[in-house]
Amino acid sequence: FSKKRTRMIIGEDIEKEVDRVPIEEALMISDTMNRRQLFLEVLKRPDVEDYMGGIRSAMAQEDSEVVHYAASYITDTIAKYKDTEKRLRSIYEQSKEIDTLLLYLQFCDNMLHKKIFSEPEQKIYLNFFEGYMEELYQKDKTKVNGNMLADIIELRNEYQDAGGIEKWVKRAEDIMEQDLAAAKEVLKYYFKIRNRSGFSEAVRRIKESSLVLDSELLEWVRFYPSDG
Repeated sequence: FSKKRTRMIIGEDIEKEVDRVPIEEALMISDTMNRRQLFLEVLKRPDVEDYMGGIRSAMAQEDSEVVHYAASYITDTIAKYKDTEKRLRSIYEQSKEIDTLLLYLQFCDNMLHKKIFSEPEQKIYLNFFEGYMEELYQKDKTKVNGNMLADIIELRNEYQDAGGIEKWVKRAEDIMEQDLAAAKEVLKYYFKIRNRSGFSEAVRRIKESSLVLDSELLEWVRFYPSDG
């Protein structure tokens, strides 16, 4: 979490200084009224979607009021996500413009990472996301950057979809000498599947490229040098 300081008023005479208080901490407050009030305050924050994991965990609370607050928020958010996804998809299908497609993909990426849907629904929207990512790649592959590839690979990894993952990794490989996120994804992939030759070749290409490495990538190439 970042260190932005926020002021919250809990009740009429209780003031707490909050350092982006995680919902988990709010749920640990023993006083029932204060716990409920703090939870409601978090749900009103403009960045509340950043706390989706905590909101989901609140469903396991013994406090029925907190469970009700969490369930209501999740239900409303699911409905909002579904409506927005359908609307953006329809707009793209009518226009077929790349900028609209990029907007749709950005929204879906964010939505899928919240993990708010049931598993069957998550898979449906992931298939939409991947299908439209493929469409973007076929239209103009230069618009598909390393961060986008990393996201689709991460989401596919959750379902152990080896074939689907490999396709996107190969595409990351095509741009890894110019894209930091793509380079990291390729190294992680070959390391995970224990493909020594693929990993060593990737390290060699990264070392010989003009790519400016960050600290994470520097650690990879220092500790796992190429065979060359």
